[in-house]
Amino acid sequence: MKVFKKIISIIMNIFTFIITLLVLFLLYKTILVKIYHKDYVSTFGYSIFEIVTGSMEPTLSINDYIIVKNTDNISEGDIITYKEENTFITHRIIKINGDEIITQGDANNSTDKKISKSMIIGKVVKVLPNLGVIKSILLTPKIIISMCIFILLLNLCLSYKPEEKEKGKL
Repeated sequence: MKVFKKIISIIMNIFTFIITLLVLFLLYKTILVKIYHKDYVSTFGYSIFEIVTGSMEPTLSINDYIIVKNTDNISEGDIITYKEENTFITHRIIKINGDEIITQGDANNSTDKKISKSMIIGKVVKVLPNLGVIKSILLTPKIIISMCIFILLLNLCLSYKPEEKEKGKL
């Protein structure tokens, strides 16, 4: 039983550490977006975006998350994210002509209007399929409350120590 409690204690410590990191990251992101009025958060030269349209299907689907490396090193065929007015767009580069770039969504019939290299945030380096679905499930209030109650009850069960009966009492 002691080994089981030790293993659960280690798992709880790791879980607490991960939750603390997530809270600190979300706090950092909130400060950058709300206080410093940044459009997106870039951490160590990478940004994360959620795909909200089907313009890049089947390569990128709605509810996929993408990791974008902030770089100017792009070539034809790369999938890039750029900002046009107040919208972030993730499309494939069709043609590069000096500072002008033509992009197109894989599911679109026509090319986008020309953009300049200064509008580019970076190149997609990793796709996290359906992470948006998992996020929406985990951020449901019922799920959050259930997880908190479960962790609290598990912690109470593992920290409970029954009192030992006094021996030798007459």
